[in-house]
Amino acid sequence: MKTACHGCRADVPTIGPDGRPRKRQVAGDGSVAEHVATVGGYTAVVEKKCDVCDGTGWLDGFVPPC
Repeated sequence: MKTACHGCRADVPTIGPDGRPRKRQVAGDGSVAEHVATVGGYTAVVEKKCDVCDGTGWLDGFVPPC
């Protein structure tokens, strides 16, 4: 059994069977975006390896969120 990493997983907006908007959690790709600076109204972001799953996107076993 594996758990989607709590550090890099994503909430994806979808429409449920009843037609109402919902969020679906999908497994991450092992990377996270880190804000590094704001310059002239623009935000600079870099992609780095997730510290929680060490870049795999998954955790071994059942791991509840902290």
